[in-house]
Amino acid sequence: MSRDPLKGPRNPLLRKLVAGHRLLASLVLNTLLLFVAGNFVVWVAYALHDWRQPTNLLLVRSEEFLSAAYPGWAVKDRTALLQEVYGRVMNYEDYVMFREGALRGKYINVSENGFRQIQNQGPWPPNPENFNVFVFGGSTMFGSALPDEQTVPSRLQAVLAASTARRVCVYNFGTSFFYSTQERLLLERLLSQGFTPNVALFVDGLNDFIQADDTPAYRERFKAAFEQAHEKRKLLAALADQLPAARLAQSIRARKKPEPEELTKETARAARAITTYRNNKAMIEALCHAKGVIPVFAWQPIPWYHYDLKYFLWYGTTAKPRMIHGLGYEQMHGIFEQGTLGANFLWCADLQQDEKTLLYVDVHHYTAAFSQKLAETIGNQCLQRGLFQIAATPTPAPSAIR
Repeated sequence: MSRDPLKGPRNPLLRKLVAGHRLLASLVLNTLLLFVAGNFVVWVAYALHDWRQPTNLLLVRSEEFLSAAYPGWAVKDRTALLQEVYGRVMNYEDYVMFREGALRGKYINVSENGFRQIQNQGPWPPNPENFNVFVFGGSTMFGSALPDEQTVPSRLQAVLAASTARRVCVYNFGTSFFYSTQERLLLERLLSQGFTPNVALFVDGLNDFIQADDTPAYRERFKAAFEQAHEKRKLLAALADQLPAARLAQSIRARKKPEPEELTKETARAARAITTYRNNKAMIEALCHAKGVIPVFAWQPIPWYHYDLKYFLWYGTTAKPRMIHGLGYEQMHGIFEQGTLGANFLWCADLQQDEKTLLYVDVHHYTAAFSQKLAETIGNQCLQRGLFQIAATPTPAPSAIR
């Protein structure tokens, strides 16, 4: 008589093994189904979240915000500007990792040679008969959210040009996310390629504390791409990082409560960032001295230092003050007060202290009026101190006392 297969094996041991196998298979299958379903739910949630978040966050601000940040602008012109701002791309660049991509627009134009166009842009390569100024910095110097002619470098050229009959040509090498280390490397690259300015101006502060560990933005993406290309990173791990659940886990970790010792840690990180900045400053000065370039350094204003935040319309929205900036700026001011940063260092962080008006078009970037004021402050201080010897053969500015 044949055995009914549905009743399983007659041997008790085999029967237990089969039952255990069925239970394990059911658990594995249900776990996989739950994992897939969970990731699908998280994916749908993030898809809806991302769909509701426009690429250009400025465009969802109220008309009160935007009309205050862009006085006199027609809505269609302002919208066109902001679409160009958020339509920019970054390209890979040797040594500095990335650069602003070339762009031709109505309001934003970036040369294939790596600098943003300004009003009455000088020739490239620079003509040695002109007084050529290379400006380095992050997105605040690039002039995010402003048209070409309203950026700090553009306004600086106008300020300097008014003081001399010699043609002044400013080149805006400001790049989003850049800080002093990348700026030093970029200057080295330009000099090694034979592009030597009369002046190299560095405007820093904001990004030096964002990149306080002396690692550039997007480092983890570059690292992951490199390791994956060289098979140092397992495919399974790379795929796991792309799962919706991994994104959710990263979001939860980012929202963890501050540790009690955070103040101590951030104070130490701020001090390290300042050490990095000062080391970069010293190396830039040595390089400029060897090449006959005048180095000038300016410490920029930020919303969270000596600014009345009731005029900062983004406070309490997407603008979250970073503890490290407040700590770092106070430390840097103490160093400045000691007089050890040199005659070629300009303290501009207090520029907004008595201002009772809107100075920022978004959480970091300056309005046209404040860009004008910063440019005038930098230009006039350099002229008053004799740092810019425009009419004569340039000589290096005094080095910082160390």
